Amino acid sequence: MINVFLMLFAYGIGLIPSAYIFSKLFKQVDIRDTGTGNVGSMNTIVNVGVLPGLLTLMSDAGKGMLVVGLTMTHGTIDSLPILALFFLIFAHNYNPILNFKGGKGFGNLAGGLIMLSPLTIPAMIALTTVLLIVFKVPKVTAGFATLLFPAVFYSQTSDLTLLIGSFPITMAIFSKHIDNFKTYMHPQRIE
Repeated sequence: MINVFLMLFAYGIGLIPSAYIFSKLFKQVDIRDTGTGNVGSMNTIVNVGVLPGLLTLMSDAGKGMLVVGLTMTHGTIDSLPILALFFLIFAHNYNPILNFKGGKGFGNLAGGLIMLSPLTIPAMIALTTVLLIVFKVPKVTAGFATLLFPAVFYSQTSDLTLLIGSFPITMAIFSKHIDNFKTYMHPQRIE
């Protein structure tokens, strides 16, 4: 029963839209109608302000740390921390409270990785930097790096359970980059 509660808690905490809250609090704007419309820290930093953006990032990462930490200490299934992280990211990315708009889940993922595999973070930053040099388009680079996340994660953990659990997380995050790929592949097409 504790495992079910922890999964529901992970989903529920993912529904707290930090970027939306801090944007309303600091500038009285709806982050969904500002900049890229993404309910995340980068859009908040660029279009609302550095302080609300950093608070958003810390809040989102904190949620990842909290969810993974709770499931590591109180869960009874080895795969629970990675599953809880998926539920957190899924709720964050497709928030029904915000008409299924949300962020991209990077802050939540970073917080979870601090608990599960801290060395995966610098490895992903290095990979993203190399991909940025190759593609020269940050939005596309993040999508490609996301697709390679399971391989990098496994190279740092050698844990098959975590590898399997990383695939749904990858799809939840990558799905938020599909429009960027469409624009990259067809730059002349205006939608």
